[in-house]
Amino acid sequence: MYSFDPSFFNLTAAEAKAMDPQQRLLLECAFTATENAGMDVVELSGRSDIGVFVGGSKSDYDALINLDQFTASRYSATGNAMTMFANRISYFFDWRGPSITVDTACSSSLTALHLAVESLRRGDCSIAVVGGSFLQLSPMFLSHMAAIGYEFP
Repeated sequence: MYSFDPSFFNLTAAEAKAMDPQQRLLLECAFTATENAGMDVVELSGRSDIGVFVGGSKSDYDALINLDQFTASRYSATGNAMTMFANRISYFFDWRGPSITVDTACSSSLTALHLAVESLRRGDCSIAVVGGSFLQLSPMFLSHMAAIGYEFP
């Protein structure tokens, strides 16, 4: 069973529950990638030459968790904003370089990679972390795509 450790990422349980699972997964993947690269997370903290580039799309978690406006979490705005994908990573690690989330539909992750490479070439950053996420938790999106005639492979 999957279990996200909010305290590890300096989050409360309520904040983590209101957070789109894509943000949680991206945080964990960025941490794992940093460790696997043999880099010390503490030594990287505060650096302005580390950029974060993430491709993604809005998921349906926001709609599912906020069905009742009276029980919606106060963390819903930041926890479900796709624009926060890269920023959540930058904030946790205290990386102060470019922090960009891009949504170009099916090419979001590739576009994020392109932006990272261009940023490295220009010298905007010397290290670039690139990620991508697209997570749908209900069949609504696929139903809408099928309704317009999209054929799934």
